[in-house]
Amino acid sequence: MSVVLREQLSRQVDNATLVRYDTAMAQYLRGETPTDVPPMLAMLFVPVNQNFMKSLAGFDPVAAIKSVRQPVLIVQGGRDLQVGWWMRSGWAVRGQMRRSSSSQPPTMC
Repeated sequence: MSVVLREQLSRQVDNATLVRYDTAMAQYLRGETPTDVPPMLAMLFVPVNQNFMKSLAGFDPVAAIKSVRQPVLIVQGGRDLQVGWWMRSGWAVRGQMRRSSSSQPPTMC
C-alpha cells in the first residue's frame, strides 16, 4: 500500500517534496519522529497513526485477495480521483479483462 500512496503523491507534488516525503516516511515507519515533513503532508505523519501506517505499509491487497478462495466483488467508481483504472487493473486477479474501447478502462467479463 505504501507504493499506492507514493504513486498518488507523485501526481500531486513536485519532485523535491516527494524526496522529502520519502525521507520522512522512512523515519516514520522506523518509529522515529520525522525531521523534515512537508507542511502539506503533515497530516500523514501524526503520531497517533504511526502503528496504523506501519501495518498499512506492509499490506499487499493483491496478495490478500489471491489467498481468498471464494468469489470476491470489488466495486470501484470510475471517477475515483486517487486510484485510476490503470492501478485498479492490477486487482483483476481472476477473470478476464476486456477493453470496451481505446479510451475506456478495462472491465471485467
